Amino acid sequence: MKYPRLLVAVALLFVAGCVTTAPFAVPELSENRQEITALDFDQVQFSHVFDVINDQKVGANLHKVSYRLTVGNYTVLEGENEPALELGANEPGTLELPMDLRFDTLRARIGEFPDRATLPYELRAVTMAHSVTEGFDPPEATTDTLTFAGEFPILTRPRLFVDTLMIKSFNLAIAELEMRVRLVNPNAVPVTFNTGSYALQVNGVTWHNQSVNQLITIPPTSDIVLDTPFSMRPREFDTQVYRMLNMEQEFEYTVTGNFDIRADSPWFSGTYNWEFNRTGSHQFPRLN
Repeated sequence: MKYPRLLVAVALLFVAGCVTTAPFAVPELSENRQEITALDFDQVQFSHVFDVINDQKVGANLHKVSYRLTVGNYTVLEGENEPALELGANEPGTLELPMDLRFDTLRARIGEFPDRATLPYELRAVTMAHSVTEGFDPPEATTDTLTFAGEFPILTRPRLFVDTLMIKSFNLAIAELEMRVRLVNPNAVPVTFNTGSYALQVNGVTWHNQSVNQLITIPPTSDIVLDTPFSMRPREFDTQVYRMLNMEQEFEYTVTGNFDIRADSPWFSGTYNWEFNRTGSHQFPRLN
């Protein structure tokens, strides 16, 4: 059967119009894995890696991902990423969404998180893409909200407390004192203290400097006490110091210092320089 040429031409134009005006869609995303890339006592860095498939007959450029990460009912991280991932027709690819979460920000949103090694979270993402071929109206498309679940490791910096500051003996030749410092590991993993030092200052005057050159490992959610005996001779203190030592005069003290520490976690690398500054007030009892 023969068809008039005009009818054939109209049919071809109709088919071409259907092809070029077919709706454009965002390439399909499916979660592949989560990667922890860095961890210390300040932050955790991790990435979501997605498998992407552009199952269309035209190329697509995935150019924006808007995301929100929540812990419980709290939003702790949100933003936009511009991956500029271009895929050909029926071409697969990989999309990486990096994230950097600071623990101070997390505490400000949800409070402290003791006795936990990890926290569960929910990731909601919306992706946007545009066609690399002209003829689509509109040329862009946006996905519905995609939801993924996961968890990330958490760490809390150690804590330092001055349990005791006492005079063991005092005479005109020498004053023998002792300070007991308690180091607390609030984490669900062991923390090891390498070399470090700390100093006791009273009313701005240094009374003692202490160096620590041994490995100290504190088990999870535990503490240890460092006994720090030291002595002071009359030439090292003036009348004001004498009154604080022997006449029940209250004073302000500060303990400052630093330790190189590390957490027993597979994602923790190197050491972390932990600096601390602890202040308080004290009063020695009058000596008989």
